[in-house]
Amino acid sequence: MSAKPTNRQLADYLGLSEEEVGSYRLDSIREGSHWRVAFADETPKRLRSKLPACLMVVVPGSCPPDTSSRHP
Repeated sequence: MSAKPTNRQLADYLGLSEEEVGSYRLDSIREGSHWRVAFADETPKRLRSKLPACLMVVVPGSCPPDTSSRHP
């Protein structure tokens, strides 16, 4: 994925709503063919359970922009 993932793409990937992603997404940093996406410390506990403990998720570059596969 060369373009920064949209909130909709992240929502589909993580199993969150687009609004939830938009409310708590802090930054997206490209690392090679992957994107590292950070979420705010204020992310509610019910949403944190869908994210790694570090509140950062790596979106593989091999995922096409319209993928709906969930984060492992």
